[in-house]
Amino acid sequence: MALGSLDSLTKNNGGLESSPNQVTVDAHRRQQNVSAMAGFGVLIKFRFHYLHLSRGTGRDWSALTFRFAPLLKPPMPATTETQTLGAMAAGQMRQLINIGLLLLVSCRTPTETVDNSYYVEKELSFYDPYNPTYTTDTWIRKPENIKIAHETFKKFGYRNIFSDGQFNEAPCWIPGLNEGVRGKTCRDIIDSLILSYPTIETADKYYKEFWLRRKAEKNDSIVLEILKELQSGLFYSEEMTIDNRLVNDTVVNLIKISQGPVDDQTSIQYFNYLKQIGLHASAYNLLYEWTPYENVKWDKDKLKQGLKRDTIKCCPTPIIEDNIK
Repeated sequence: MALGSLDSLTKNNGGLESSPNQVTVDAHRRQQNVSAMAGFGVLIKFRFHYLHLSRGTGRDWSALTFRFAPLLKPPMPATTETQTLGAMAAGQMRQLINIGLLLLVSCRTPTETVDNSYYVEKELSFYDPYNPTYTTDTWIRKPENIKIAHETFKKFGYRNIFSDGQFNEAPCWIPGLNEGVRGKTCRDIIDSLILSYPTIETADKYYKEFWLRRKAEKNDSIVLEILKELQSGLFYSEEMTIDNRLVNDTVVNLIKISQGPVDDQTSIQYFNYLKQIGLHASAYNLLYEWTPYENVKWDKDKLKQGLKRDTIKCCPTPIIEDNIK
């Protein structure tokens, strides 16, 4: 899936991010999950999980790729059990996303031996490479940004990110769910969240904590609106209208890039796009450290010469991470 013309890549999209520039049933299911979630990972470090809105203590769920999962999880105490469950869930998510749901983004500290630690990685409206938790701790919590994330994922296609099984099979894959809902399907959880909103105070523990947190962050109305649209669009096949004014083209392009190349020429186009929007560390990783691009035939050494090194700051966390080491 090519990105298209340079003009379409770099236009200013309604004041949003502008650019100055993927036998057994289990094996088949794993393969399906990996391909379906590939882009979600980058995003959003987006690991853009909307569903990261209710991040609990004692766990590091920060990953761009818009983590759609965390929006649905309430705070949990940092016990040994929850940390162990969190680590297991994080590993599962990384497998699903195959990158780090946007979007979804792993916050390890680069070491001095990693070449790309010193390449420039520009700060974007939704992502700060020097503060990788910005996306999930700050950006995605604002109602207007939740709406941007939702419209962007509609544009890319939720069904290109999630398979039907991920919504309709138990247990739900969203990490950090407590015992009261852990064995349910994601669809059941979304249905129950919608039903519980009018009676928050008498709702079961998980749903009550979820909505009280949303209200405290003043994003409950937009979250309810989005959950209802997902319910009708994904579960009942009703058409979801896209508000193109809110679509962030940079996020859409990053998801496409994270999913892998179409051919060698497209791979170079992706590489150049990352350079044009200032993501030189991500461009380096595309060349050397991103599994879907291992078999691309390109002159890595020559292309690397066009990347800018950061002489001021050290060690950003790129959106396109090293998923080989």
